[in-house]
Amino acid sequence: MKKAIATLLLTTLVILGFSLDLSSALKSALLKAPDYELAKLNLEKAELDYRKGTIEATNRKMELSAEQTYYTGVQSYRSSLKSIYSDLLNRIFNLLTSKISLEIAQINLENARENLETYKTLRAKGLVSDKELKEAEISLREAENNLVTAQRNSEKAERDYRELFDVPVEQITFNLPDPAKVVTKEEYLENFVSIKIAEIRLKVAEYDKETLPANASEYEQKAAELNYKSASLNYENTKKTAEDSVNDALVNLNLLYRNVLIAQDKLNLYEEDFRNTQEKYRKGLISKKEYNSQRVSLLNARKNYYEALKSYYTSVINLLIDSGKDVAF
Repeated sequence: MKKAIATLLLTTLVILGFSLDLSSALKSALLKAPDYELAKLNLEKAELDYRKGTIEATNRKMELSAEQTYYTGVQSYRSSLKSIYSDLLNRIFNLLTSKISLEIAQINLENARENLETYKTLRAKGLVSDKELKEAEISLREAENNLVTAQRNSEKAERDYRELFDVPVEQITFNLPDPAKVVTKEEYLENFVSIKIAEIRLKVAEYDKETLPANASEYEQKAAELNYKSASLNYENTKKTAEDSVNDALVNLNLLYRNVLIAQDKLNLYEEDFRNTQEKYRKGLISKKEYNSQRVSLLNARKNYYEALKSYYTSVINLLIDSGKDVAF
């Protein structure tokens, strides 16, 4: 029912021509992703098993075991969620960049055709060699091949996108979340599942050591002590690894954010240059080849911008999921 309402609302927005922010577009597509349904079912089963385990537990160790099994399920769910969101982002940005690649391939083909005609004229006048003419012919064939490949890639990207998204990709807006507000180090560590699992294992080892029977053998006492020390070291190592990981992730997040801003500024400059180029071309001050060259530069700048966006959003989403927060920005 919720999925039907969400789809109906999204369809209405598309018909009315409204834009949709990336976060909303991802949430809508998420509901249609088969892997998401499976991940939710597995998490629901883990929650059910946890409730059953706590009810049936007759001692603290059984309670801890049920808790560990639950967090292992949460860990699996979060891993699946990151993979699903990665796939959704790929579908969006693959379509955007494949459209650009197709346009570039069309321009390159146009240039190759004009170049070949120029070389034919020059060859007829004896101004270029047969080898140079042949190279121009080969360049045209390569451009034709590249266009076919670009068309196929664009068509596939369109199919992949339409499989889960209803809104036209051009209507998705990209609002940049402030990297300082995505997640704090404390939030990340408090909700990082690997730390919780390592902590539970430490508690189990402590329980085993403290509940040894009075007549336990020297071997059993030593083994319990070693298991406890091992679990304690593993817990500390897990916390240290998580701290290093989140520190690196937060630094990287800021770098990726700045990369987006840089790519955006570059894109703005290329757009301004292209407007000037259009005016010059309209007045006959530059050749079609020069005009096309500026078009390709602009398209590549746009492509770089989309790639920077994709990297930043991937980092944001992974941090949110690892912190147990809702994917919203």
